[in-house]
Amino acid sequence: MAAVALSSVGASLGKLSLSGPVALNSRATEKTLTLCRPSTKHRPSPAAAAAGFFPILAKQNALKRQRQNEKRRVYHKARRSEMSTRMKKVLTAIEGLRKKPDLGEEDIGPIEKLIADAYSIIDKSAKVGTIHRNKASRRKSRLARAKRTLLMQAGLYTPAPAAGAGVEAVAA
Repeated sequence: MAAVALSSVGASLGKLSLSGPVALNSRATEKTLTLCRPSTKHRPSPAAAAAGFFPILAKQNALKRQRQNEKRRVYHKARRSEMSTRMKKVLTAIEGLRKKPDLGEEDIGPIEKLIADAYSIIDKSAKVGTIHRNKASRRKSRLARAKRTLLMQAGLYTPAPAAGAGVEAVAA
């Protein structure tokens, strides 16, 4: 880029013929005129070149990225919100059943429906990239563990002994 002081060019720009866009350098203490060469990678159309117009692609790309990022942020925020809402519904329903003294199989049906809905939302969120698949697995595991704990406290589920522990128990 070539920089020319405005004082040497004169007060009017009519004396100077430019083949590219003109930008004022804001960093210099005195006003300088910067002549921009066209990029060889992105050549303008012949009509734009004849008029001396070269588009500033970096700014257009930055604006497009801002639009895309905002659109993605809103989309992912809605998915995350729905996911956390479904998880909260499951966990509060499980807490409500923990306080119930006589828990039966018929009380577990609504919990399983809520867990199935939460699993669906979590899997979709991982599929579209809102969350990582490991985080999805961790959240699903958290829900399953809460349900299993509820069933064990109610006496409706007894975990099977681990393969290694069962052999030791039989041998002893």
